[in-house]
Amino acid sequence: MQLSIVMMVKNESRYLDRCLTSLASLRKEVSSELIIVDTGSEDNTVEIAKRHTDKVYFHPWNNDFAAMRNITISYAKGEWVFILDGDEILEDPNDIISFFQSNKHKGYNSCTIGIKNFSIEDVKYTLAYIPRLFKKTKDFRYEGNIHEQATLKNPNYLLKSKLLHYGYITTDKELVEKKFKRNYQLLIDGLEKNPENVYYWFQLAQTYGSHYDYEEAIEANLKAYHFAKQQGIDLRNRMHIYINLALLYFIVKRYPELERLCYEAIQVKDGYIDEYYFLAKAQQELFKDEQAIENYEAYLDMAQHYDDFPGSKDFQVATYTLDMIDQVYVDLCKLYNRQGKHDKVLEYGIKLIDSNLIKEGLFFIIQSHLKLSEINKLKEFYQCILSRKNKDLTHYFTQCIEDNKAILGKDRIKEITNIFSHIQDTYGTLNLVRLALNENIEMSAGDLIESMKKINLNETPMFYADNIFLAMKLGCSLSDCLNNVMYYRIEKYFQYLINQYENQFIEQAVIYLNNNDFKCGIVESKINKALIKILLLSNLLDKKTEKCIFTRYIEEGLYFITHIYHQDVIENKWISEVDEEEGFLIYVYHSKRTSTKNKLEHIEYLKRALQIYPFMKNGIEFMLDDVNSERNSTNEEFEEYKSSIKRHIEECICERNIQKAERLIDELEKIVSNDLEVLMLKSRLIVADI
Repeated sequence: MQLSIVMMVKNESRYLDRCLTSLASLRKEVSSELIIVDTGSEDNTVEIAKRHTDKVYFHPWNNDFAAMRNITISYAKGEWVFILDGDEILEDPNDIISFFQSNKHKGYNSCTIGIKNFSIEDVKYTLAYIPRLFKKTKDFRYEGNIHEQATLKNPNYLLKSKLLHYGYITTDKELVEKKFKRNYQLLIDGLEKNPENVYYWFQLAQTYGSHYDYEEAIEANLKAYHFAKQQGIDLRNRMHIYINLALLYFIVKRYPELERLCYEAIQVKDGYIDEYYFLAKAQQELFKDEQAIENYEAYLDMAQHYDDFPGSKDFQVATYTLDMIDQVYVDLCKLYNRQGKHDKVLEYGIKLIDSNLIKEGLFFIIQSHLKLSEINKLKEFYQCILSRKNKDLTHYFTQCIEDNKAILGKDRIKEITNIFSHIQDTYGTLNLVRLALNENIEMSAGDLIESMKKINLNETPMFYADNIFLAMKLGCSLSDCLNNVMYYRIEKYFQYLINQYENQFIEQAVIYLNNNDFKCGIVESKINKALIKILLLSNLLDKKTEKCIFTRYIEEGLYFITHIYHQDVIENKWISEVDEEEGFLIYVYHSKRTSTKNKLEHIEYLKRALQIYPFMKNGIEFMLDDVNSERNSTNEEFEEYKSSIKRHIEECICERNIQKAERLIDELEKIVSNDLEVLMLKSRLIVADI
């Protein structure tokens, strides 16, 4: 038998079936056996294992990884042993198959395989090359109670196949915690026996790091570094100490220390890609732009020829940044933009066109196109983005164009509008609308409404409000444009238009409201209420218009709340169940109901409305002014009434109609007390009666 695949497992049900299934073609093409030793699983690990092999054995866990590895190897009958974990999946086994079928195995004693250690499942990983395939000899064994290592014999062959390792998924908090507690205790026990053990201190640093205890990790890593120096260990053979410490400094943003460490590491032994990535990152953050660019360029060269550099052949070192090429493109875009070298921004920006990180560099790419007056090339770049069919990315792209317009003159903005109006998408249509707003082209109301039906205004950026502005100018009903749009977004669109066009929009909005009288309809009221609210809050209206508009706001608002809320909410004043604006309208509703019956209660409700929504202070003042005007008018009418009664009494006295005069005086005293003129009339009545 050529090959024994040996595994030790415990509670590995999450990935075990995928792991064992990935071995199928290897087991079919190479004479082999699959040996699985379970160390105390409490899930269905054993059940899964038995579906794939009958060589399943049981041994209790003894807190010694090397000892357990050696137990699994003791069952092996093959000439070679392949060491595998239950959370590892074999990716493309063809090179291993070829290694045996071509008899290449006869010229080697071991093989190294690349292991992608994922921290985010199938997304973020570090790459390490570790010996896992060994010729089985009498003295072959593992050593070390944690992060066990095999006794390696050369010559060693580097396999092209890869293992996908999911044992350190950082999003799986339970898994992280379980592994931390297990590894931490084993390492502390080891350090109690050997407190200056460089390997244990380094492994403790990695264990702390995987648990996000970064300061403790740095302290442990520095101890490994200092003990290695004290013991005269050649750090050229311990580059993992440098690389891991650099990673930790990077995570905690200690950039000066990171820069010094990377320079030292490169001087000790050059050829590790992480040295240059972390050095460039530190220098970028320290605003040493030229050095950062130089070292990013070195990183990219190493990434392109990774296998030619010593770091790729150092089995003790994990490579953390090999998958950061796109991030380097983004950072170079930022750095060159900072230097005003916009042609270089575009050189690296184009490399991001298919990258998931394109969004990070997009603002600088767009700005550089605009700075270089490359509007047509920007349009081509946009069309490439459109082809990705990613709405969020497309919206972000257009938002970046709009944001960059702040640095452009009117002529350049017109050029952008013209060029982008030829694109067959919603942004192209928007630019056609802008041309129509500026009366450069004609657009009918029907064409506009049809084009707006293709736009989801619940998703688009705020500048798509230009469509709404043109609809108002063309006399379209806004209910046709905003029927299914969320209320808060309608408000934001109107706010954008006020900010963008100010009085031009206000005049058009007032015309629109005058041409569209208050009508019963929830959609219409919702839209009109939002429009009027934004107009009132702008503080750009003259007093006469503001008062008129506020009256309309109350009409629309009261209709709206009485048709969307149950009557109990309004009658019982359940203000906590509605938002502030609608609470304001509920109080106004009650103030109107009491306006003729109880003036004090009427005013009290207006005060409550103002307290809950003080933004409508001017409107409440208009309503209070009406109350005062009504009161003043009533007082004048009352005084006129009193005067007419008094004149009537005098006439009765003169005509000696004493009884009628007495009756009128009695009625007058019921509504007026302590009136001097009434007392005088009563005196005259007494004299006349004599």
